[in-house]
Amino acid sequence: MVFLSYAIVTFCGCKFIREDPQEYLKDSGSEEAMAFFCWLLDQRKTIKKRSTLNEYKRMWMMVYRKSTGLDFPRQEAEYLQNHITQLSVKYKLDILDKEKPVLNADDMYLILHHHWVYDRSIFPHEPQRLQFALMLLVQAYTATRPRVISYRSINQARISAHYVGQGSEAGSDDESDPQPDSESETLQTSPEIYKTVTYRDIKLLLLPSPNGIKDLLVMEITLRYCKGWNMKPRPKTLILYEVDDLVFYPTILMIAIAILDDAFDSDIRSVDDLYQVRMPTDRRSLEFTWKRQMLNVPVFRQPDNKSTFGTSLNQPIRYNTYIEYLKRLGIGCGFMQLLNTYMIRRGAGEAIEAVATQGQLQQVMNHQNAGIYQAYINQQVQVDTMAATIGKPSKRALIKAATHMSRYIDPRAPQQASSEDLERIGRDYNIESLIQAKETFFQHAVQESCTLKKAKADGTKLYTMYKDVAMKVKSTQALMKRKALENTRHQFFERINTIEINNQLHNNNSPHNSSDIRCPSLQLEERRAIAALIALGCSDLDENKKTLHRLATADTLVLLGRARETAPQSLSDDEDQSSCASSTENPCEKTQCFICFWGKGSRRHFSSVYKTRNHLKSYHLRGMTDMSEFLCLEPDCKGKGVQVKGISGLNIILRPFIATMCLMRELVKILEKYVFRWSIFLARVSNLR
Repeated sequence: MVFLSYAIVTFCGCKFIREDPQEYLKDSGSEEAMAFFCWLLDQRKTIKKRSTLNEYKRMWMMVYRKSTGLDFPRQEAEYLQNHITQLSVKYKLDILDKEKPVLNADDMYLILHHHWVYDRSIFPHEPQRLQFALMLLVQAYTATRPRVISYRSINQARISAHYVGQGSEAGSDDESDPQPDSESETLQTSPEIYKTVTYRDIKLLLLPSPNGIKDLLVMEITLRYCKGWNMKPRPKTLILYEVDDLVFYPTILMIAIAILDDAFDSDIRSVDDLYQVRMPTDRRSLEFTWKRQMLNVPVFRQPDNKSTFGTSLNQPIRYNTYIEYLKRLGIGCGFMQLLNTYMIRRGAGEAIEAVATQGQLQQVMNHQNAGIYQAYINQQVQVDTMAATIGKPSKRALIKAATHMSRYIDPRAPQQASSEDLERIGRDYNIESLIQAKETFFQHAVQESCTLKKAKADGTKLYTMYKDVAMKVKSTQALMKRKALENTRHQFFERINTIEINNQLHNNNSPHNSSDIRCPSLQLEERRAIAALIALGCSDLDENKKTLHRLATADTLVLLGRARETAPQSLSDDEDQSSCASSTENPCEKTQCFICFWGKGSRRHFSSVYKTRNHLKSYHLRGMTDMSEFLCLEPDCKGKGVQVKGISGLNIILRPFIATMCLMRELVKILEKYVFRWSIFLARVSNLR
């Protein structure tokens, strides 16, 4: 909707129209809307579906109503719909609706199992791994929208832009609104600002067991900020209890996160302390309360590169971070489609619809009426129509297995774009033109202000143009790489079936044999322990052993949250020896990261020593203290097992780099001073002439 408002303003400002947007909307009918849609299709080549135009039509009518206070004429809307049908034929738009895949219980098990056992992704801080798993389970069990458990910043200027003709109010709102991304601003922890799940919304309760064997530990979660909370609040509270499959057990993750945050108001400091608590005989429930200062702290928090702990103390996790974690996990699992959060919501709604009444389904899905759920239904029919037609027993298990997203899963699917596509991106004419323009603006900005830092402080126009082009380069490269990855994966899934069938027919060994896939060697010992505990399971154990198993798992999760995975995964023995040999022959230079150079044989060169230092500090040394120890990766030291302790020990290794950086910094200051004086001298000489 924001895009459509900006598009209307741009359309009205072009040389063919040149009218005020608000006046244009007041006098507009189906002809004006038709002209706008034709212009939009000519400008945006990415529109490929008719459903996109139908959505823009709905937004056009909404913007018209908000800007003029009147409803769009019904007869004009019918003319506009007929014109959209004609445009679909003219521009060859796809008339089919987008597929709506569903993540059900089996798919969720594959995702969570891969997350704990096989995933080699490195999180900024290990509590992020725990929080991400808990977010997946909470969204799956509550069928909530992702905005409820993650934070998405709202710009009041963009909201006001929905009302065409209110640019002045939008500008004033933009100045008064807090910007969470600002480096100088102190983030607040009020739930009224972030409107996400905090410790206040989660309760850990101890309930008496109905059979009297042992007390039950449950988690009660209240979702207050569902869609429409400011107009008609409908909070919902759900109970999450113990299960035998540890990958589906959210309470144990919440316990570990609370212990890591030191959130318990009582003297609970470990998992053993919590499991020692028993239900009093004269009580029906016992609540583990939180500290008062933790009530407004978000449970799911954003990674912070500047924080010593690696995770922000008060900033909730952003939706972009959550969706990137989910996409990365789906690619690692081998799903054909890129995962998104609404796949989880649709899967939860589908499961609840089978067991709940219509009113209960509306309550869980937070829908105002029952008809809204029709938009969530997948095109895969979940009913055995064949059995119903011929009068046979339904094969529900077969139908469910055939409609799973995991039906297309293949862990051998490429996780990166092909080298040919990446080389093609590097040679792309548009990218080269943008990079050349970026370098030109950079040179002009430096010539005007002596340094780029000074140009940024002065806020010059050249610096603004340089930043705009730099952002354009970054976004264009990211878009092309994403499309290249999608193209590579599409080709894999399109060809793999034919390749495997032909190999079986000709008795050839498949080059994509699943037996060649080796389990990755996890770096952290705590991760290996978690993988073993999850693989063991506790469904076949008695109650006492189940409790001990959960206790050991929770204790290991706490230890995992206090660990840190800083370096990439180690190479194989042959690769390690070859990298050490080549590192000995070619010594590490000052523009290379010595940890990457000696650890995984990377030959990457940074553009300056400063970039090398920033990479070292932000990627490898974040969170290091004077008590931290790590193995020196230089070949001679690595063979002897030399340990470097703390920042002071690291300075011995970095002394040549630090000395060079200090010398370069002083030289730059001297050169800047003399260049500035020389420019003043030349200006005076030219004036005298």
